Amino acid sequence: MYRDIDVYRYIHPNPILSPGYTWNTVNGVNEVHDRIDFIYFKGKDIINAHAIHVIGPDSESDIMIDNYQSDHRSILATFKF
Repeated sequence: MYRDIDVYRYIHPNPILSPGYTWNTVNGVNEVHDRIDFIYFKGKDIINAHAIHVIGPDSESDIMIDNYQSDHRSILATFKF
């Protein structure tokens, strides 16, 4: 039986070095910064995670987009079959 695998933690296993913050895009002392977007996959025998990127408006993002119109970042995963 396969278990669900968090793609971000599979690619970036250390949460200290790669927190993968998707919530909140507002920088501030009293703001919450956490991961709220997840992609899961089952079984590395059938499909394997190839890459994952955080998309957003700032330096916390791997892919930066001007005029990003969301209150949280998103993630993009690619897989190999």
